[in-house]
Amino acid sequence: MNDKLEILCKQMNLTEEDKKQLQGGALERIVGNRAHDEYRFYIHLDHTLPVNFYLSFQEKLMASFPTCRTVSATFQTKHVSADLFTSYYRAFLENMKEENPLLELLLDAKVSYDDEWVTLILGNKAEEMKFRSIEDRLRKELKQAGYTNVTFEVKLDEEQSLEMQREIEKTLIEEVQKVEATPIQPPVIEEPKKHSFQKGNYKRKTVLDESNPDVVIGRTIDTEPVHIHDIIGEMNNITIEGTIFGVDVRDTKTELKIVTLKVTDYTDSIYVKLFLHDEEEANLV
Repeated sequence: MNDKLEILCKQMNLTEEDKKQLQGGALERIVGNRAHDEYRFYIHLDHTLPVNFYLSFQEKLMASFPTCRTVSATFQTKHVSADLFTSYYRAFLENMKEENPLLELLLDAKVSYDDEWVTLILGNKAEEMKFRSIEDRLRKELKQAGYTNVTFEVKLDEEQSLEMQREIEKTLIEEVQKVEATPIQPPVIEEPKKHSFQKGNYKRKTVLDESNPDVVIGRTIDTEPVHIHDIIGEMNNITIEGTIFGVDVRDTKTELKIVTLKVTDYTDSIYVKLFLHDEEEANLV
């Protein structure tokens, strides 16, 4: 490594083992702002760093300049690694997930990297819209790690859509059979249950709707539903009405439970995601 990078490594108290990761590297330039509280180090390397070392390097770099507001490194890599791309993709999403838990949906996507072209295989349109919302930020973070000029191509998993259609058809047959075999019983109205929980500083609004014992989570819905097939893009605060034909509950590392509901109104079908912190609430659905 050149003398400038050697001095930076000393400032960061990097070990000899750490320095091996930067072998052959060169600190090309340092760019700061007028207030002298933001700096970016541009480092040239022949190879892509392992993702864990990259993240550790950025943390140690920031800690080495405690009086500065922001300090980071941008790596200009001569030979980027396609094999390491997926690990970088997932590591950056994990960091973003702290601000937006919905990004958990994108962590299991199939990812391939080929000469600056990235292909993502996602499950449905909702996941694609969620990815597009963080695409620019993800591209900037990848560029900082050495993956420059990345272009994303999103493809939807057709087999997953076909599987959903088969489940809808199966469920319709089963429901018809149940209706034909079940005698009509008078409705039983149970006392509404009260559900609430608190985790950290987050509190879910207590559910207790005396006027509607059918409410399980949330509040009574008084808006008109739309057909699922009319949902053609990202829409806020919409209401749908349909049949749940599949439920999947998934635990995460952060103790968050992701409940996936497969819903159809017989015009089309859609996935509904619930993010719950409470075991009792998860059991309700």
